[in-house]
Amino acid sequence: MLEHQESSIVTDACTDLDVQQLIEAGRPWDAVAAGRMLPRLARLHGYGFEVDVAKVRAANLGVEAANLGGGFLFGVDLFGGTPRFGGGAPPPPPPSLLFGTAKKALDTCISGEGEPPLELTIAAVACAGSGVICGIPVEQMREGAMTELDLCKKGLRGAAVMLVAYLIPAMAALTLLDLRFNDIGAEGAKAIADALSWGRAGLTSLNLEDNNIGAEGAKTIANALQSGKAVLSSLNLADNALCGIDAYGQGTYDASGIQALASALAGNAVLTALDLSNNKLTNGRYVKQSKLSVHNKVGDMVKHEGLELQILYKDKESGGDVLLGTLAAIEAIAEALKVNTVLTICNLLKNDLDVKSATMLAEIGKEKRIMLSGIKHDQTEAKFGGYTLQPAEGILIASDLRVSLVLSSLSLHLNGISNEGAKAIAEALSSSGRAVQTNLNLAGNPLGPSSGIGPEGARAIAEALRFKALLKELECALQRHIEREPRGARVSAHHRMHARLSCDFQKSAHAHTRLHTRDSNALRSLKYDHLNDEKKGELRAVAKAILTIEM
Repeated sequence: MLEHQESSIVTDACTDLDVQQLIEAGRPWDAVAAGRMLPRLARLHGYGFEVDVAKVRAANLGVEAANLGGGFLFGVDLFGGTPRFGGGAPPPPPPSLLFGTAKKALDTCISGEGEPPLELTIAAVACAGSGVICGIPVEQMREGAMTELDLCKKGLRGAAVMLVAYLIPAMAALTLLDLRFNDIGAEGAKAIADALSWGRAGLTSLNLEDNNIGAEGAKTIANALQSGKAVLSSLNLADNALCGIDAYGQGTYDASGIQALASALAGNAVLTALDLSNNKLTNGRYVKQSKLSVHNKVGDMVKHEGLELQILYKDKESGGDVLLGTLAAIEAIAEALKVNTVLTICNLLKNDLDVKSATMLAEIGKEKRIMLSGIKHDQTEAKFGGYTLQPAEGILIASDLRVSLVLSSLSLHLNGISNEGAKAIAEALSSSGRAVQTNLNLAGNPLGPSSGIGPEGARAIAEALRFKALLKELECALQRHIEREPRGARVSAHHRMHARLSCDFQKSAHAHTRLHTRDSNALRSLKYDHLNDEKKGELRAVAKAILTIEM
């Protein structure tokens, strides 16, 4: 068996290697080291088969004709399940490890009865494959000098992911691996987690965003973190259906994966940045109050579409929108954050959080100085425009505003942070010991009915500016109400206008701060004739809240 130090490989004269023994000992990467360090290596043995190393080196496994089928081996999905591309159809070329001419070429390299086991086939390719195979630079990876590897959007899954996993421990210099958007699934996550757990990988940054690893995949990653052998300091698990629910709300909710991750996180002393955004951690869904009992209140358990869910939030401004979900995953993460001693970033955006949970997390974030929206501690500008963020996410971002010492520009346009989010932002702006804010963009956070910034939120922002002359520019567009005029009706210029308020704070000769409004006349003359009286009043109240603040 090949030992940890490459110098222990016995002799340059070695011609044969028992790969089965390496695999069964949990050391498949030694086949990779052998391919690099044994120039006379001629044959691999195992499972009753013999591999001609020279033929594998010469085989063309990277031609386009071989790269069809999307990470499937021999035209079948090795790990089960249905690919997510094109409604179940295989992903587009080129990402396949072995198919068509590639399989035929490899068949000529292996002798024995029947079909060789997958482990032997992958070990043979990892040991002696040439060039780029399935978008994977196998030969370059085997040489071991790469420090960063970008395999984003290669369509990798099945055998292709296993090949990457076999190669990782042999790459002593590799610190960053990007596997985003490959749909590797739970089994692919297990292959990568096993590579981390083998204790040879020096990988510090791993990006697995949008790979559909699910709850089971989350458990395997958690096991790697708990093994004590993984040295990851940055891990991105965004958009992975970690609780079994995908971005479309499909699937069966299972919090066990997140709970396993939380348990690993609690005792981990290496990981400093974790991204769990966009994972439907609460299984949240908005429904109309009319579908529930009028007596239901926040915290009550209700039956909805066959599921036992908790009422997490009721939007008073929306005419009856109610957020249903479960807090098992969020509670587990919160407990982990309380005891973890090294984490500085834990991105929890776009998980359908309720205001109460977000407030609780924000308190933890403030106390432990953990950024909860993915903003880095040294980041001076943050852009969240068009993220469709809700009130709870406004609270998480506000928490980061309190923690950051350098963030000076924040864009939250085209979201729905509502009064709760706006008030949290205002309180953060007023807090002491934080960076001087120079730019804040709240344009396009509509005035109700769903999560709009109403008079309360606008007044809170304006009051924050009154007591702290921090902003050089404030865009607080009063977007047209969601209610639309009848088709064909005449729409005045005001109906289409985003009333923009630009505030320039400067000291006068008497040391008084003055407020200059570029569009104040437009704000005062807003006319939304197609709205009912109540909505007109709300809109004008927002304008009044801003314009009547005495500086």
